[in-house]
Amino acid sequence: MRRRTATTDGTYQEDSMKATTLSFPMHTQLIAFGLELAAVATYGVWAWHSTSGVLRIPLTVAFPLAIATAWGTFATAGAQVSGKTVVATPGPVRLVLELVVLGGAAWALFDLGAKTPAAFYTAVLVLQLLMTRDRLWWLAGH
Repeated sequence: MRRRTATTDGTYQEDSMKATTLSFPMHTQLIAFGLELAAVATYGVWAWHSTSGVLRIPLTVAFPLAIATAWGTFATAGAQVSGKTVVATPGPVRLVLELVVLGGAAWALFDLGAKTPAAFYTAVLVLQLLMTRDRLWWLAGH
């Protein structure tokens, strides 16, 4: 089996390997982490503005916490920075989870009326997906 490993200068190097793991430059990992944090925060703000009464505070806390828990629990072994996972998840399922969570955050920003932040978040998300398209194909096949 062959793999393409991203190097620190942004190029890729092919090498043989037995295990299937991915590696990406630090800047793409930082962008991904920023998108993840922004998504969780967005879900909290969206829950606050979408509910009222006695459910407002519990949902504002529980909804982003549930999203973050699912994000950290259901992963595909080898696709994460550590290469480990709590619940081994098929790549296509993880890919759908990522697209729903990250794309849903863009939708939530638009729903909140925050058009400029939504457009910026969406642009960064698309850029990140383009920079890590090898990972997307890898997830789709695992």
